[in-house]
Amino acid sequence: MSDIENQDVDRINEDNDSDSDPDPAADEAALNNEDDNTFQSEPEVELISIGYGTMVPKHAYENINWACYKIATRSLLRLTFPKQILATHCLSGRKSPAFPNKPAKMGLDPDIVRDVIVEVVRRCGAQENWIRSVIASKCSEEARIRRTQMSKLVAARANNENIPPNNN
Repeated sequence: MSDIENQDVDRINEDNDSDSDPDPAADEAALNNEDDNTFQSEPEVELISIGYGTMVPKHAYENINWACYKIATRSLLRLTFPKQILATHCLSGRKSPAFPNKPAKMGLDPDIVRDVIVEVVRRCGAQENWIRSVIASKCSEEARIRRTQMSKLVAARANNENIPPNNN
């Protein structure tokens, strides 16, 4: 083989060697490239602990109106539970004597409920039974709102309103 052919073969071998044994550190650096705007992480939300360990966003907690225990309780419930959970759960998890034919709803997480009660008692000076009553009312209200929304959705679908036509 001539010198030129040897140089070509050497160059091909070098290219193959670099492709077959990639540098893992270089790959990780490429994945974590700060100049790459394809992935934007959300800013971290600062959390604070209420009661015995339930975490809530600090900014929202600082904006709660503590002058009224009812408003404070409802605000803390919305920070700790999604609306759907409030609508489909109850305070105790026991079957309602008023509706013996309906199954019992699941109870809210007792640790979170305890933390909400402790915080509202501490900040507002309200009695525990008052706060429990507000929690039960909030769950009932969210359930009523959800039922209304669901019935409107069912009615709209039954009337074929706001449903795009099928292109079949």
